[in-house]
Amino acid sequence: ARHAGDVMTAIGAARRGVATTEARRLLAAAGGQLRGAIGAEPGPRPTVASPDLVIGVDGGGSGCRAVVGRVAAGELTVLGRGSGGPANPRAIGGPAAATNIRAAVAEAFAAAGLPPVPAARACLGLAGAGRPDDAAAVAALLVDLAATVEVVTDADLLLGDSAPGEVVALIAGTGSIAVARAADGTLDRAGGWGAVFGDEGSGGWVGRTALAAVAAAADGRGPATALTARLLARYGVERPPLLAAALSGPALPRDRVAAAAIDVVAAAAAGDPVATELLAAAAAELAALVLAVERRRPLSSAPWTLRLAGGLLGHAPRLADAVVDGLRRAGGGPPRVEVVTDAAGDAVRLALRRVAAARGA
Repeated sequence: ARHAGDVMTAIGAARRGVATTEARRLLAAAGGQLRGAIGAEPGPRPTVASPDLVIGVDGGGSGCRAVVGRVAAGELTVLGRGSGGPANPRAIGGPAAATNIRAAVAEAFAAAGLPPVPAARACLGLAGAGRPDDAAAVAALLVDLAATVEVVTDADLLLGDSAPGEVVALIAGTGSIAVARAADGTLDRAGGWGAVFGDEGSGGWVGRTALAAVAAAADGRGPATALTARLLARYGVERPPLLAAALSGPALPRDRVAAAAIDVVAAAAAGDPVATELLAAAAAELAALVLAVERRRPLSSAPWTLRLAGGLLGHAPRLADAVVDGLRRAGGGPPRVEVVTDAAGDAVRLALRRVAAARGA
């Protein structure tokens, strides 16, 4: 059995053009099925049919968004937008992430009234793509999207071309991380450790904590909360004990738990004390991530900008405000704050800058 596994790993590595460690992970994610690990064969590297088109994608643990734009005289016009399922390759595997990204891009082309054709460049900013092997595996699967397919992290989109220390990015979606560019140009980060022992303050963390609060209320270990009715409705069960069965199984998507954060935000807005306390704890955790990075910024880089992004922070102004207030109380408040709600737009603009730089070279 071990020999057969080694053979399948070798075949997967060769077919995907990735390291054996990545091939082994893809094979495990596909349940040991070689066909699933290999997935659809990537198309040949295309001849650019539309050199004036660029594609941008922002992908995370709960979904992805794509933008198709046209470049004319150095200016970008957004033609269409699309969305798809989760696109974190570390969470769901490269093949599944690539499939969801391709669906989002196809939807963006349809919205633009165009057939899907190769673009001059595609820039994909993905959570879970910080390892070169993961980024290369996804790029190889989507090589037919554009003449050049670049995979970066979702944090890279937020930092853009900023100078070291000029921008600190805080992302809170399904997971959480704070990043800045260090003096040597590398990424300095805090958080991003994943769902098992990290992602504090994220949608996944908020969702897990909310479910724990409902369980505590059901046991009599904690106060009653409006979250109970909201989460029972979300997961389609009648009583708290049934939540365990509804949210169990080896392939439980992380985004199903993270979705409960929406109910926490709503319950807090309605005045539920448990939800309010939970959001305050999330804000404190996220502020701690920013402070850890901010204190290591190059001293010459002040003033700086805090960019907030992710499915949770981007759509919960109350949480974003609480994070900033916590930073200011701790003496680490940023001079400027930007809430980014269109990271896919950042991705397509990065693709535009790359095209412009290549043509100017």
